[in-house]
Amino acid sequence: MALVGNNFGCHFGDIDYFDWATSWIGALQALVHFIEYALLRFGDEQDPMLESDPILSHSFFSPYMDIGLLSPREVCNAVETSDKAGKIPLNSVEGDIRKMIG
Repeated sequence: MALVGNNFGCHFGDIDYFDWATSWIGALQALVHFIEYALLRFGDEQDPMLESDPILSHSFFSPYMDIGLLSPREVCNAVETSDKAGKIPLNSVEGDIRKMIG
């Protein structure tokens, strides 16, 4: 972030409110957050979008996978492991894993 601020400070955008992970650890933290707070509802909310809640239970992992911070296998393994207690609905687990490998 310092490099971007120092070299591209006059460009558009604002690094002060940049909420995307820029490291593998940060991407893992985003994965853990998704599992803890959104996976439970993911099956019912994976496709809809609402103007009043544009995030719903979407995972937003595509950018992390596109730039190599997360792999589909890491996401699938984490989701599968989180379901060992059997408290996450099948449509949430299956829906997320299907999206990762699809």
